[in-house]
Amino acid sequence: MSTTLFRRLLTFLSGGAVIEQCTSAYSREFDMGKENKRLLRLIKKHNLTSKEIADLCRVTTGTVGKWRQAEGTVAHRNMPPGYLELLEIKLGEK
Repeated sequence: MSTTLFRRLLTFLSGGAVIEQCTSAYSREFDMGKENKRLLRLIKKHNLTSKEIADLCRVTTGTVGKWRQAEGTVAHRNMPPGYLELLEIKLGEK
């Protein structure tokens, strides 16, 4: 669903009262793909395994596997920005 269509739907349903809060949350949710691209860049640059990423971020290897899935696949999950920032700090990128 496009952001414009989403805004129209929210406006219709809420009378316009909560549109700004909801649309900004919606936009943040779908802008997260850039985190996964940054993750892939870090993996290549530092030759990281899923186990190493999991250990650095203190998550399971299954979680990292979901972050590494191609967008559009059922198992794909976006990497939360906080985890990416933590990984970048630990790797000396920030």
